[in-house]
Amino acid sequence: MKRWLAALCAALAVSVPVGTAPAHADDMPDTASVDCPSGWFCAWEDTNGQGRMLQLKVGVPDLRPFGMDNAISSIWNRTNVTWCAYDLPNYGGASFSVGSGVRTPRLPIGMDDRISSLRIGAC
Repeated sequence: MKRWLAALCAALAVSVPVGTAPAHADDMPDTASVDCPSGWFCAWEDTNGQGRMLQLKVGVPDLRPFGMDNAISSIWNRTNVTWCAYDLPNYGGASFSVGSGVRTPRLPIGMDDRISSLRIGAC
């Protein structure tokens, strides 16, 4: 439990601009895909990198606290490692790998608005 909470806190801390912390998911910024910095895994609620954005450097076993559970429609892996997206919390259910540098402006049918957890590593 402690490890999960530490990972969640780390992800929250790096997902928002320094000096601010969103009170809830509605405070997440609306952005465009050009806002995804090098070295980060980014996910958006809308296609083509639009809408609320989540930036990650560590895996997140449950996207509900971020308000992004079953809400992601586009992703960009700007890290140098593969990530895995799952349709259930705690890295369960159907999954697909997102290779380094892969940019997906529209997730495939079956995964659009279904991602519930993300982690570093191949599926």
